[in-house]
Amino acid sequence: MGSDELTAADLLPVIEKKSEDDLETLQKQAARLKTYYKYRNDYNRTHYERINVLVPPGTKDRIRAVTDISLSSFIYKCIEQELLRLEAAQAENEKA
Repeated sequence: MGSDELTAADLLPVIEKKSEDDLETLQKQAARLKTYYKYRNDYNRTHYERINVLVPPGTKDRIRAVTDISLSSFIYKCIEQELLRLEAAQAENEKA
């Protein structure tokens, strides 16, 4: 081996430094993600209510086959239409 050639011992500090830089970068990214998720979760908690819906197997595929909107949007639109219908019927019953 000539004097100009690098050995594994010569490269180890470079590799360790690179790993430390990568770790620091990953830690910064993790901190940013944690902040983002906290903001998003706080926003969703104050602006939305969560409703879990269980449907028979294949229902999601049926919805996706007939519409190009998200499942959440589809469910929301169905709920909104039914609520409007029920509220209108209730208002009619109260008039009578």
